[in-house]
Amino acid sequence: MTILGISVGTTLTGICIMQRGKLIDWQAHKYQTKWSDEKLQAIVNQYREYFKNNRIDAVMVKVPLLRYHNEEITLILQKLEEIVRKYGITKYDLITQVEIKNKFLIRNTDELIECTVKKFPVLQQTFRKGEHNNHKYYRKIYEAVMSAYIFSLQLQFNSE
Repeated sequence: MTILGISVGTTLTGICIMQRGKLIDWQAHKYQTKWSDEKLQAIVNQYREYFKNNRIDAVMVKVPLLRYHNEEITLILQKLEEIVRKYGITKYDLITQVEIKNKFLIRNTDELIECTVKKFPVLQQTFRKGEHNNHKYYRKIYEAVMSAYIFSLQLQFNSE
């Protein structure tokens, strides 16, 4: 089972690919331009590349709390759902950072990052690179990874 984890954002997006519980790819993508149709298309095209280049079976998306969903986030999610449907993926879900923290009894983002690195030591180098700026650039990666990990646990539990 290959899971695509996404921490959605309009300026910064975190993405990971998890295969059978093993982290095989993780990236942060930055979109610094002002919001426009072109920026929306750039974000969507980046997501589409992950579907084209990987055999994705499931998608878990970390989203802001509903009260923070603006028009831009809503558009991104609509386009992402179109891609998911196009590729025939039926295992698709959304999760918030609050839900991620509650699953692991985490109190704040620093603990979320530490927990992620403990579960996936391959992220040690990413952690060290992010220490100088309080992990601002890489935070979305950790959210994407934990989202995918939670989904993998849910799918495993549901199949037993």
